[in-house]
Amino acid sequence: MRYCSRTRMVKLPTAIAVFVGVVMWWTTNSFLFSSNLDNVIDVNIENAQNAESQKPRRVKPADIVHIVLTCDAKHIVGTIGVINSSIHNTQSPERLKFHIVAQRDNLMDLNKMIHSAFDANPVSFHLHVNDDNKVAANVHDTSRADLSSSIVYSRFFFATLFPDFHKVIYVDVDLVVLGDLALLWELPIDGFPVAAVQRCRTRFKRQFFYTETNAKTLAKFKEKECVFNNGVMVYDLDAWRKYADQNPKNTYQMQLLKWTLLNNDQPLYALGSQPPFNLVFYRNYFKLDPSWNVMDAGEAVIHPTIAEVRTANILHWNGIQKPWDLTTRVLNSGYFSRYVVDYARLSKTDPFTLVIVTMGTRERALIDVIEHVSRSGEMAEAILVWNNIETSCPASILKHFTQRRISVTCLKQTKNEMQNRLTIASSISTEAVLHHDDDAMIRQEDMLLGLRVWQHNRDMIVGFQPRVIRQRKWDKQWEYGFHLTEGHYSIVIGKFFFISKTLMLEYSNNEKMVAINTGKFCEDISINFVAAQHGGVMVVESDHWELPKPKDEGLSQRIDTLTWKKYRADCIPMLETYLESISSPIRLESFPRQTKIAIAMDLKYNQVVYRNVIPTESICSNVDGIKPCRMPNCTEAHGFPPCWGPNKNENEQ
Repeated sequence: MRYCSRTRMVKLPTAIAVFVGVVMWWTTNSFLFSSNLDNVIDVNIENAQNAESQKPRRVKPADIVHIVLTCDAKHIVGTIGVINSSIHNTQSPERLKFHIVAQRDNLMDLNKMIHSAFDANPVSFHLHVNDDNKVAANVHDTSRADLSSSIVYSRFFFATLFPDFHKVIYVDVDLVVLGDLALLWELPIDGFPVAAVQRCRTRFKRQFFYTETNAKTLAKFKEKECVFNNGVMVYDLDAWRKYADQNPKNTYQMQLLKWTLLNNDQPLYALGSQPPFNLVFYRNYFKLDPSWNVMDAGEAVIHPTIAEVRTANILHWNGIQKPWDLTTRVLNSGYFSRYVVDYARLSKTDPFTLVIVTMGTRERALIDVIEHVSRSGEMAEAILVWNNIETSCPASILKHFTQRRISVTCLKQTKNEMQNRLTIASSISTEAVLHHDDDAMIRQEDMLLGLRVWQHNRDMIVGFQPRVIRQRKWDKQWEYGFHLTEGHYSIVIGKFFFISKTLMLEYSNNEKMVAINTGKFCEDISINFVAAQHGGVMVVESDHWELPKPKDEGLSQRIDTLTWKKYRADCIPMLETYLESISSPIRLESFPRQTKIAIAMDLKYNQVVYRNVIPTESICSNVDGIKPCRMPNCTEAHGFPPCWGPNKNENEQ
């Protein structure tokens, strides 16, 4: 076991300062591992209106309020909102201890981003590792991909994760705390294993599938019974352990897992971890006052009244609409934004890795591309995927960037495969990845806008060049097109796009996906299908330009447009067969059709500004794929390389 801690003094806008203690616990052998908190962190309270510092105040273990959140990198903004709002709205900030359960792959990013966010806010928190994916690996076909993450199911295991605690308060990260959690902590729950807010707007009949097949399984659960929402719960861990001692072969944890895995073979519900809680604790939970979980805060049709919002102790955006969503102004999001004022500053802690797959035949252009991207200030490193099997990685290029203190790594490949750009995922150190061709450049403003959009849509691919896939009605043949005739796009191509390392790993760990793309130029289309099973794709309007190259160099220069379009269309039936083999919920005929394109950031509201796709539009291409993109003003002041000048009449891939 390795242990590391960090403390520092910080200030809260409400004139309170607290020692920050960060304890990161790492394990390789257990499902969830927690630090031993018998010796709690001392808290130093300082009154900003009084020059004299108070003496350090010792908090008794019995007085500590243990608050648990489960979080991944995508929901870091929500986590910050929960912590900030909890501290602002309590009379006893020194009592609050936050425990954040996260995947090992996200710990570095979480630690970095949380520290950046709390430069001016007090918080004592601990990061706990969720190392076991055995639950999520066996969970599929939920109605929302974010509800089948292993992080969602880690709340099954709190009794073993926190062996020294008598109870904990669990809160989702899509809410703000407007009351004092110390009051919720002190509320007696009469020996019930959990306490939660009952929700009679949703009943069992609506949450579960009462079909003929499920009649026997769900027989004891009344259809008209109200459910409870597990986004805010008080756990009586002593009650969990007592029940486990009495029922060692049927603990609450075992029951939760049983229902979850049963749902795979016999669909009973489609809402992640909440239905198992309602089944296991059916009529066996303490009913909290509704103010402790005022739900549907962001819904346009069914939402809480003004009175309910004003008296809420916790305001919860439990639906699809989240308060940090930059694509729309979510209802009641002002309650959230007061606790997370500067989203843009958070993104500074989330640099990207530049990935370029190359044969290395245009060394000068390769250097200019890397230097151009590095001037954005957001690039952590560049990786050259060296597909030239005849030559070694170029020492001259690596030396050039070493002298300029730009981190560049070259990965020599054994086969010349375009999909090498995706299969090197394990060599990447950041979650954000920018894939970039070696023969083109994109405006830095557009590139940074793409990064901002991706940071708030991490399960999506954010690209700059859209394409359409469609099936002809008369012969059922698939077409690949540049022209957005119907006012929407289906995919983005691989010239430039932002993607998560997580999606790349999903591709590279899928042996069948890798096999069917071997020897083909379909990898960028294939990764769109991987993304479609999560968040889909999004396009950012941009200017880009080609770098000069010999007339016969590059795949698109050697193949005429019609042949290239047919070659790309042939990728689709291959992927359709693959999707059928895995019983994927994504079908080509219902592939997501995107009708919005991001064009700018509204700095006042920190939101993305969109426009509709114009029917007949072709982004950086005309109907035949010939690229008439504008050449930006290429001055060093704007971060552009020397003026290369665009190549006219070049076929677009």
